[in-house]
Amino acid sequence: MPQGQAKFLLVDDNEPGLLALSGILRRDDSEMLQAHSGRDALEMLLHHDIALAIIDVQMPIMDGFELAELMRGSQRTRHVPIIFLTAGPRDNVRRFRGYKAGAVDFLYKPVEPTVLRSKTDIFLDLYRQRVELARQRDEILVVAEEKARLLQERDEANRRLIESEMRFRTLADSAPVLIWMDGLEGCEFVNRAYLEFLGIDHPQEVEKYNWAQYVHPDDREAYVATYQNAVDRRARFEAAFRFRRRDGVYRWIRSVGTPHLSAGGEFIGYIGASFDLTDSKEAEERLQRWSVDLERAVNQKTAELLRSQEQLRALATELNLTEQRERQWLATELHDHLAQMLVLGKLKLSQTRHIRDLPPAGLGLIKDIEDVLTQSLAYTRTLVADLAPPVLHEFGLLAALPWLAEQMQRYELTVSVELPGTGDVNLPADRAVLLFQSVRELLMNAVKHAGVGRASVRLEHGNGELRIEVRDAGTGFDPASFAAVADTTAVPGFGLFSIRERMLALDGRLELVSAPGQGTTATLVLPLRKKSSESEMMRSESTDNAGSSSMLKERGSE
Repeated sequence: MPQGQAKFLLVDDNEPGLLALSGILRRDDSEMLQAHSGRDALEMLLHHDIALAIIDVQMPIMDGFELAELMRGSQRTRHVPIIFLTAGPRDNVRRFRGYKAGAVDFLYKPVEPTVLRSKTDIFLDLYRQRVELARQRDEILVVAEEKARLLQERDEANRRLIESEMRFRTLADSAPVLIWMDGLEGCEFVNRAYLEFLGIDHPQEVEKYNWAQYVHPDDREAYVATYQNAVDRRARFEAAFRFRRRDGVYRWIRSVGTPHLSAGGEFIGYIGASFDLTDSKEAEERLQRWSVDLERAVNQKTAELLRSQEQLRALATELNLTEQRERQWLATELHDHLAQMLVLGKLKLSQTRHIRDLPPAGLGLIKDIEDVLTQSLAYTRTLVADLAPPVLHEFGLLAALPWLAEQMQRYELTVSVELPGTGDVNLPADRAVLLFQSVRELLMNAVKHAGVGRASVRLEHGNGELRIEVRDAGTGFDPASFAAVADTTAVPGFGLFSIRERMLALDGRLELVSAPGQGTTATLVLPLRKKSSESEMMRSESTDNAGSSSMLKERGSE
């Protein structure tokens, strides 16, 4: 509702009558509140300020007279004017009862609209006059209270001003910093500490005090210019300079001044304080020197640590490759010597079967020995494959991953392998070995910790990267603590932490995505080198072969 609108309360249990009454009285500067019973009317009276109540006398449960009596019994509604409407017979007794109940008028239905509007206009004007008088009364009270408050504040301000000046001088004289006050004509006040700093015995000498002569000659021009610039701009003043003490020693001082304004807002000088920064400035310089030395030492140690880290990663990679070469040497020895000797022994035993007059017990013993040799030969071939899978060294990583999936069936783990349909992965032998061992270690982790019987391996390459993803839907773990998980692995030195370090040494990375109950996805990411020329490939292979031959010779000499 717009501010200033008056509210009329129309009470009638007859809906058409309410609508007709509202239509007669409707105007832009008033609001019609409609109540269908005495109870509804009392509810509206609690929440609205009513200018006039027009009440139908004949209503069920609570008639108009009873409603009027309840209104007169409340402090909030006792002064609301009431006009009664009735469709009953003209009865002076009822009219008298209505006036006794507090009505200002008693009208009979059907009501003449012009008469009703003229009567409501009178009460509307009276309501507005009452509201305006209340507003003026409140304004006068507010002005009177404000004037009394201002007088009291003025007296209190004068008293506090006198006390403040006394406290200021007392505090200023007891403060350990140099406090000063400059006026338009020069220095007007300095505290006791300032006098002692300069060696002035009497405060009266402040009037003749020329503070610029105490500033160090190298700082004087800049200091005076800074102060004068602040005065011209009526701005806050702040400067650091060297100030001569009474003993002739220059001390580093920091001065801060705030513009001092009169009651009318006119600039009349500065109030400020000066702090001795000599000790803190010297400490700051020492700290700065220490910081530079410390930063230099930290950078040196960081560089050493980075070099050590790179060396350790390279050493770890070389140790791993050495391990693989040892495995290759052992596999070669087992294949070329032990396996051949087992085959030869088995052939020799087969020839003894043709010896005549050989007792049956001897034949049975020969068969038992052949079975033992057969089992030993099978175990030797398995051991050779575990030490150095021939498929990896002969056909590369793409052929070795499906072979590894078949081998994992020994551990009751079914592994699906997804390889790129086209293209080839050109990897040096050392990188292929590292990736193969890392994939095998990740699958062994799935066997030990995932608690599932299936895993998947997917290899893809593109955008200059080779990605091998090993996934399982097992128990999962918190990647933040993967180092602890990697400590219990089947192949020593190939925990998750070890895999990550070796991947970093190859400029690659290990990406882990896992959560308890969400399974684990480990991705080996290795940047692909540009395809080497055929001569470079041949040099790499000849170097590996030379290393292997050298190790074989050393082992043979032993």
